[in-house]
Amino acid sequence: MVDDSQILAIGDHRPREVIEPLQESSLSFDVIIPDGSYQDPRKYFSFLIRCWRTTRDDEIKLILINGFDPFSLLAAVTGKLQGVPVIVRVAGPPHQVKRAKLRESITDWQLLSWLTHGLHLALTKVILRLVDTSISVSENVQRDLVNNSSLTEH
Repeated sequence: MVDDSQILAIGDHRPREVIEPLQESSLSFDVIIPDGSYQDPRKYFSFLIRCWRTTRDDEIKLILINGFDPFSLLAAVTGKLQGVPVIVRVAGPPHQVKRAKLRESITDWQLLSWLTHGLHLALTKVILRLVDTSISVSENVQRDLVNNSSLTEH
């Protein structure tokens, strides 16, 4: 861990997309890349403890999460509980994509797929309620966020 870190970046899905821009900046940062699969509950607990301690001990000023997964949710909760602002980086229009997958699953009568995509959409909505703002890679993505969450255009 870096003692003077200002940003804690969480990189589960494509971590280089978050890490590389930070490396090119003059900002100090620390990165946590969750180790393990989504099926092992111990990994979530281990990640939560590591995230909590890093945020507290390194006096983190900002948490940057990449997308909408269970680790992003835990990082967002950590930020809220410790009073640290959380930003989510969004690469694609989450509501548009997830709703399309839900419709496709219903049309094809794939119940398990429908449940999975429904849970992903719910997870996305919860994370968007917890974060302070977003970094969107395009106007289309920003529009999706503004139209489907409490985030405002910036």
